[in-house]
Amino acid sequence: MATARRQVRRAASTPIHSDVPEIEELSRRIIALEKGLPDFAAQGVEVEFSVTGAGSMTLTHGLGRTPLGWIVTDRTTAASVFRLSSGTDAKHLGLYCSAACSGRIWVY
Repeated sequence: MATARRQVRRAASTPIHSDVPEIEELSRRIIALEKGLPDFAAQGVEVEFSVTGAGSMTLTHGLGRTPLGWIVTDRTTAASVFRLSSGTDAKHLGLYCSAACSGRIWVY
């Protein structure tokens, strides 16, 4: 079983107020950039996984909601990863891996 390693959270919707104009401008630019990101990039978690052979796996993702989808971002072998028809909920993601493998999955 794997657990969420890193989560990206949405930025504040109002700029930081500062006596330094450059800080306020940078804050406004970051907010504008964040608003342009697609949801899968801005609202997801990276989950590490490791399986010793072909079979199903259940990852604990930590999103706090049912995932919309996932993307394999790194793997140690040419194993294929597929979604199972059950086992996915607000805490877990049910997947099948075709061979022994470890890597990372971005869950959004």
